[in-house]
Amino acid sequence: MIWLIVIGIGLLSIIYVALEVATYEDQGKGGRYHLKKFKSALLCAFGFVTVAGLIFYVFFN
Repeated sequence: MIWLIVIGIGLLSIIYVALEVATYEDQGKGGRYHLKKFKSALLCAFGFVTVAGLIFYVFFN
């Protein structure tokens, strides 16, 4: 059961980081640009977390 909580917190963290990056890069260009930047930031953040999880799994499991 605790792994569900950890996965939920991890997903919320990824979304939060992606929103912060998108807001920083938006610079007042509108909603579509913000959504585009959010998608790219979400993909990048998800990739970083996946690589970090794999490294953690390899070295600590």
